[in-house]
Amino acid sequence: MMFRSSPRPSQVLFLSTSLLLAWWLVGPAALAQQGAGIAADAQADEPDLPAEETPDPAAARPRAAEAQPPGRTATAPARPDIGTKPYLVLQVDEDQRRERFNVMAMLRNRKFEPGEEERFEAYYRRYFLPRWTQPANRASLPLLRRELRNNLLSGRTGPPHKRLQAVILDYLGKMASANVHPAARVNAMLMIGELNAEEPLRAGDTPTPLPAALPVLLQALGDDEQIDPVKVAALVGIIRYTQFGQLTPEATSAVQQAMIRLAQSPGAPARSPEGHAWMRAQAAKALGLLGSVGRNAEVPRLLTNLVADRQLDMLVRCRAATALGQLNYTGADGLSAAQPIAALGRLAADAIRADTDHFDEDPNGFSRRRVKARLVAVLQGLAGDEDEPSQGIAPLVGAADEKATYDSLREQIEKLSALFDDRQSGDAEIVQALRASLAGLEPARSPATAQTGQ
Repeated sequence: MMFRSSPRPSQVLFLSTSLLLAWWLVGPAALAQQGAGIAADAQADEPDLPAEETPDPAAARPRAAEAQPPGRTATAPARPDIGTKPYLVLQVDEDQRRERFNVMAMLRNRKFEPGEEERFEAYYRRYFLPRWTQPANRASLPLLRRELRNNLLSGRTGPPHKRLQAVILDYLGKMASANVHPAARVNAMLMIGELNAEEPLRAGDTPTPLPAALPVLLQALGDDEQIDPVKVAALVGIIRYTQFGQLTPEATSAVQQAMIRLAQSPGAPARSPEGHAWMRAQAAKALGLLGSVGRNAEVPRLLTNLVADRQLDMLVRCRAATALGQLNYTGADGLSAAQPIAALGRLAADAIRADTDHFDEDPNGFSRRRVKARLVAVLQGLAGDEDEPSQGIAPLVGAADEKATYDSLREQIEKLSALFDDRQSGDAEIVQALRASLAGLEPARSPATAQTGQ
């Protein structure tokens, strides 16, 4: 049984967990620089709520410079005046609180009586959604988002449900770019990524993401003026579409091109290297989930380069390897398996070297799980996943010498992965066996691939 490194399509994405992970990965310095009061100054870009807006005084306080970790050079923020503008706190009409019972009845009845549309919309625009900007509610934003999801689930379908979706797309789409606290902006974008065309009947049912939300997510990800935490939230939503969305060819192409640009991107001025590596890895994951080789087989060519590049974080390389194994190579004429085979062999060798060298420095820090996960990523690139309708790069294998190289590498990786199932072997024995395998992995490297990286 192969080790599973990616969620199955029937699994639910835990967006709050992804958010916490992403905020940690972009780094506290980057968040302080990018996330503190970046304004969308044009009024047309802010939520169309009551005219009175109260600045959040906490945002105007001067921020102490953050110490850089040893060995890291401080990176200049994208906007030098970040943190000098107070966040907007939108006015909440508390009188609308009493409409909650009526609004929920409209959702459950799945229809509007004459004149109810305006009352329904006023509840959300004047009371429920403005509360997301209140300083007192920042810690409760995930709960407010869950409450809004429950509202949608209560309606499931019908005019009130569609009206609420339209309000969310309009209002929260603007909030995600407005000069409100970054926590509100991030939760606004996460909520947009969670929208469904029709709510599932049961918790375990596969959702159908709302097609109208995808352009909003893509626009946020590609916006040079958008802050990184919101981009990460948009990326989480886009991954959900690649897993569950019934994408049109046009939507597939739009997502694919956005992910190619991100996977190729060298970074951003105020983004941590770790954060950018995570984002590039997610882009590679999305390309694999889409399954398309793209125009002129641009996707497998890009993924092969990522796998072979020794300058990249191992997370990016392993995600790209798994993605290579998920593509549908039917009709990919003129694409050879030689380069992917060589790149995957190089990744396996590099992963083994990195972990066995680390064992020499710190035996207690050796992780069997980490080494196996990296080798399984190579194996998934070669042969796909037995639980998925993928065959890896096997359909590309043609010539006899190419097949011999492919078969040899696959056999070696399968044997190495099986080492970790032996609970009786100590770490030192595992390391010795891994080192002994390196000579057999090296021939998988072609001269062209050997020139990539160092």
